[in-house]
Amino acid sequence: MDLNTLILFALTELAMAMSPGPAVLLAMSFGSHHGLRGAVMGGAGIELGNATWFVFSAAGLTTVLLASSTAFSIIKWAGAAYLVYLGLKLLFSRGSVPTAADKPVPQGALVLQGFITQMGNPKAMIFFGALLPQFIDPNAPYGLQFLVLGVMTFIIDYSALLFYGWVANRGAKLASGPKLLRWFDRVAGTFLLGAGVRLAV
Repeated sequence: MDLNTLILFALTELAMAMSPGPAVLLAMSFGSHHGLRGAVMGGAGIELGNATWFVFSAAGLTTVLLASSTAFSIIKWAGAAYLVYLGLKLLFSRGSVPTAADKPVPQGALVLQGFITQMGNPKAMIFFGALLPQFIDPNAPYGLQFLVLGVMTFIIDYSALLFYGWVANRGAKLASGPKLLRWFDRVAGTFLLGAGVRLAV
């Protein structure tokens, strides 16, 4: 694997990480409702999902899943259903930022929510199962290459999620009331709902 391949992979991963999608919208929701710590924990769950798909890709399991229409359909429908659920949850949200009087959301719940979202995202499976192997040199040791690409993926993707979470958190703090936050929830909810419907059909 040469330097040009690494640069091309980094640019490809950066473009995908910065493109708005379910993971980005979820990270922004974490940041706006649960603060920077919520964005960190929720983003960690998303990255845990990415790491799982990465291991599957290295083991060749994603190739099997992509080749099986039944397995792919199950993942697609499960992911679509969960995205619809998250979208509806945001659409009917009160648009309020938690205060000291509110019961804090367990950090583990945010990690789990991020993990489930990414595991049910067929785009993640396609990226790690179909696109990632294109950057692997068949004449070089596989293990080291997957490790390098995995670390690069984590750094780039997690940085993008934290950036979006920070932006959403700043926006929530600058809002004079719940109206702006409700507007954001409606927009994010609509996009998540649309993403779920699009996956389903």
